[in-house]
Amino acid sequence: MYVEQLTLKDLEEGMDYWRELPPFSYARREFERAREPELLDEERLAALGLVGEGFDNKLSAIYKELKKAGEVDYVDFVLKDRERAGERAYLLSCLITYGYAELLFERGAFRVRALEERKSWEKPQSVAVAFRLERGQA
Repeated sequence: MYVEQLTLKDLEEGMDYWRELPPFSYARREFERAREPELLDEERLAALGLVGEGFDNKLSAIYKELKKAGEVDYVDFVLKDRERAGERAYLLSCLITYGYAELLFERGAFRVRALEERKSWEKPQSVAVAFRLERGQA
């Protein structure tokens, strides 16, 4: 059985986080200045590489990379290219969502692997995979 415990280091990190957090009044000002949400047309989405041939190529490339790598640590795979970590995480989530890859949780870590055949999920569920970069690592 696994029991999670807070250590002194965890408490210190938590206190540092709350000490460095900007006051709510600052966050509210930023929120008030935020632009209204807007819809993106297909042209803009394509320019961002989120739809179209460019997206398909990126998705295919990361699938091939994952297939070649076998079962790997999720965080290591995403951070393999730190400059594109957000994009890699997004592409990987697409592969998992549509059944081309599988996310596993083993021994306290997330692992991911490409599937040979597309899998239809019986009970789809959303999983947030969070990881932290130390300052200066991004």
